[in-house]
Amino acid sequence: MKKRTLIFIISSIAVVLLTTSYWRSDQPADSIVEKKPSSADYFFKQVSLKNYDENGKLINQVDAKKVEHFLLDNVSVFEAPKIKTLGVKDSDWLIQAKQGKLTHQTNQLDLINKVELTQTDKADQAQNSWARIYGEQLSFNLEQNTATTDETVTISVMGTETFAKGMQANFKKEHIELGEQVHTIGKKNVVD
Repeated sequence: MKKRTLIFIISSIAVVLLTTSYWRSDQPADSIVEKKPSSADYFFKQVSLKNYDENGKLINQVDAKKVEHFLLDNVSVFEAPKIKTLGVKDSDWLIQAKQGKLTHQTNQLDLINKVELTQTDKADQAQNSWARIYGEQLSFNLEQNTATTDETVTISVMGTETFAKGMQANFKKEHIELGEQVHTIGKKNVVD
C-alpha cells in the first residue's frame, strides 16, 4: 500500500508539472526542514492531494497554499496545510496548521505551529464544529488516516476543556486516545 500511495503522489506531481508552469524557488526552505538546502528543487501553489484506500474510497484530502519539494531529502514542505479526513460514521475532521513537512518514504505529514483539529457532524449543513483539539505538533499518517503527538493537547467540547500530554487518533475508527496527565475543567452555566 505504501508503494501505491507513493506512486500516486509521484504521478500527481508529474501531472501537475506537465499541466502547469515549472517554477524554481529562490527562497530558502522553511524552518521545518532540518537540513537546509539552499533552495527547493521545485514548488507548487494551491495544491490538493487526495488519498484513497485499497477499495478506491477517498479517505482524506490535503490542501495547501504552497508546497516546496526537496529532492535530496525526499521531503516536501507545506505552507498552511489542511487535511480533511472522511470518517466512516457520522463525522469528519479538519486538521490544519501553519506548516507541515511530508516525508515521502514514510508517508507521514508532520504538522507544526498552531495545529487545530475540528470535528464536524456530516448531517449539519452549516458544518458547525462539535469538538476542537489544539496543539503545537501533530504527525499525520496519510495512508493509515491516523495522527499522534507526544505534546500537550487541549480538547474543547461544548464548554468543557480537557488537557492531556499526548494523543493518538484513528480517524477510520473514529477513536481518540489521550496520553498522560489528563485533567478537565468544566465551565459553569450562568442562568439569569
